[in-house]
Amino acid sequence: AELGRSLLIKSQEREVGGEAEVVVEARERGGWRRGVTGNYHTVMFQGASGGAGTLFRLRITGIADGALRGVPAGGGI
Repeated sequence: AELGRSLLIKSQEREVGGEAEVVVEARERGGWRRGVTGNYHTVMFQGASGGAGTLFRLRITGIADGALRGVPAGGGI
């Protein structure tokens, strides 16, 4: 289990600073949206409108609580 977590963290760290297409899975509390990248990483983000199934290009800004954090890099696709 520890090896799997370590590999996940390293994979997430490689995403930080780049951009990713993210499909919204759900709205969360506080205006957050939860989505998933093509590499199956969970991303939490705000500042975008759109429900489940909406595709966004996000700039990945960091990692918190086991998920990537992102901001819109240009709106919905």
